[in-house]
Order: sequence, then structure tokens, then C-alpha cells
Amino acid sequence: MCQALEELMADELEAMRSEGEKNGRQDFAKLSRILLQQNRQKDLLRALEDEQYLEQYLEQYLEQLFQEHHI
Repeated sequence: MCQALEELMADELEAMRSEGEKNGRQDFAKLSRILLQQNRQKDLLRALEDEQYLEQYLEQYLEQLFQEHHI
């Protein structure tokens, strides 16, 4: 019984990880589109090269989206 539960939990964790990766790719695609529409190619290139810079932009983007849809 424990093995079945472990397998179920492992499957659920894998599904959650996969969904998180999918959401991350979608967020990055949206951010990329916004930066390109604003002619901010240099910012996009830097975000591709600098993970901390990318995280900063994603946080700003997600915060902006949250405020637009929950206020």
C-alpha cells in the first residue's frame, strides 16, 4: 500500500512540476512579447543572459497583471 501511495504522490508531483514549467514558459512568452512591442530588445536580450534580471522583469510583469485584474 505504501508503494502505491508513493507512486501516486510521485505522479502528482510530476504533474505539478510540468504545469509549473508550462506556466513559466507562458509567462516568459508574454513578457517577451511585451518587451518586443515596446522596442525593448536590449532588455529582452539581457533577460535571456541574466537570470536575476529575468526574475526581476517577471515579478514586475506578474505584479502588473495582478493589479490590472484584481483592482
